[in-house]
Amino acid sequence: MHSTMSSLIRRALLIAAACAPAGASRAQSPRLDDAPGFEGMRERWAGVMDEFDVPGLAVAIVRDGRIVALETFGVRAPDAPGAKAAAPTPETMFYIASITKTYLATAICALADDGLLALDDPVVDHLPRFALAGGSVPAADEITIRDLLCHAPGIGEGSPIVMLDAYTGEITEDRYYR
Repeated sequence: MHSTMSSLIRRALLIAAACAPAGASRAQSPRLDDAPGFEGMRERWAGVMDEFDVPGLAVAIVRDGRIVALETFGVRAPDAPGAKAAAPTPETMFYIASITKTYLATAICALADDGLLALDDPVVDHLPRFALAGGSVPAADEITIRDLLCHAPGIGEGSPIVMLDAYTGEITEDRYYR
């Protein structure tokens, strides 16, 4: 069990490191040129930015729990009224929307790989407070982790919780359950 928990903790920390504000507690961050195996990626990402009209982005490469490269590209808030199109910094916060689902799904699959849960477990086995308003079909106790990962139940569309979370960051566990 200790080995499983160590593996779980290590994976969680790696995911957290990749999601953390990029500039936290580093005087000089390593650059892409410092990351073996990522040669040519600066040009590739610049091309993708042009292709998809992305004004700015930040990249963090984490290997063995250590940040081996951290770099920003483009500009932030290019259309802000009266604002100068400044380059992003490692501290720039980006609205990443549903991309966080990738991190969550990765963490859940890591837990499943470690045998700490199964994708076909009912959600209520792990979140006993999980409930749906108004007796929705399917019932809350029938919804599995896999169902939520696949958006199969179709719950939460247009929910006020989405607006709170996405645009203010004012979210707590109790607010989610409510």
